Amino acid sequence: MSLILFTATGCARCQIAKKFMREKNLGFDEYDAIGEGKELFGKFYRAHRTAIVRGADGVEFPVLADGSEVRQGVAAAIAWLQAGDRLDAFKGRREISNGMD
Repeated sequence: MSLILFTATGCARCQIAKKFMREKNLGFDEYDAIGEGKELFGKFYRAHRTAIVRGADGVEFPVLADGSEVRQGVAAAIAWLQAGDRLDAFKGRREISNGMD
């Protein structure tokens, strides 16, 4: 499984996700969506627009992709990395956080 993690410069949630992934020895490619990876994230966003929540403040990072699924936000990313699809029945969109539960 190839993991891609889109992050944002200075994002504390992104740091948490990266630390977790490193501690679990999960290989991943990281792209700074507002830095050098901006063009790549733009293409990714256009291709996965329905899976990524964009609120008034923009996109919530981190955004984790495994080739078939997109997980947005630190809680959704770590939950999926820990439990796989077993928690999918418990997640849903929330307007308050502009992300996933």
